[in-house]
Amino acid sequence: MLRVIKFDGHCYQFDNATDADRLLNTNDGAVEMTEAEITAAFGDLAAHVGPHNTTCAEDGTVTFDAPDLTAVASAQAVVDLAAIDVATIRPLRSILVAQEAGDQPDPADVTKLTDLESQALALREKL
Repeated sequence: MLRVIKFDGHCYQFDNATDADRLLNTNDGAVEMTEAEITAAFGDLAAHVGPHNTTCAEDGTVTFDAPDLTAVASAQAVVDLAAIDVATIRPLRSILVAQEAGDQPDPADVTKLTDLESQALALREKL
């Protein structure tokens, strides 16, 4: 079971209960985090970050290998794509209303929509 310990302003994830207990027992101020505290500290991205390879020496010194942040970057790209989708609504609506009325769409709306599509294409390439 994954355990998260907060110590000295940092959060450490442990797969190994012995290492987690060693940190708790050798350092004043080291506390185990509740699920609510983990969510508050990491938000939804916590589900996308794999556990650290964390070890705790007998003296309480903590070492860890950073997780692969590829999943976090991918999650951020998905969030950014959703924001772009929302941002396209107003210019797209304006263009469609103008076309339905037989008018020329506002060039600023066309430019905005083109820019947003370029941003979305660049993000999709990262996924």
